Amino acid sequence: MDSNNWLKKEIWKKNNSELSNKSESPEEERNEPEPVESHSNQIEIEKILAGIEKRTTVVLKNISKRNKIPDVVYLLRQKGVGNYDIIYIPLKKKSKKNFGFAFINFTEPKYIINFYKSFHLQYNEQIGKYFKTFFCHIQGFQKIRDHFDAKYLYVVTN
Repeated sequence: MDSNNWLKKEIWKKNNSELSNKSESPEEERNEPEPVESHSNQIEIEKILAGIEKRTTVVLKNISKRNKIPDVVYLLRQKGVGNYDIIYIPLKKKSKKNFGFAFINFTEPKYIINFYKSFHLQYNEQIGKYFKTFFCHIQGFQKIRDHFDAKYLYVVTN
């Protein structure tokens, strides 16, 4: 099966299972804390090239709040970014809109370089803001899977 068809099928399944669970009250609306950009989580290409930087999980900030995982996958592919194994976009349960950011885990730090060059401070015409990229406070495939709600994760399987 084509990977795009598989992705559409999996997301359709998840969306339909979420629609059937409409018992959520407004108090149950997810309040995902916004990732904070600081000096300690800046992406520094020189450290990646030197092999000093070992972190693999990044934040892509200022995506359209209407974007879903297939939109971000398309955006990454359009820019030639690959070698990631998880994408997580937190969604507001009531509106199903996202918070304007996505978490992406790369298989190795070196793959972050193309991502950084393709997105960091590049203008996002959809929302009229510049993309921002930085390291996430949670690092690695397993920690991302353990920390975030599995039904909102896109896991790449090879």
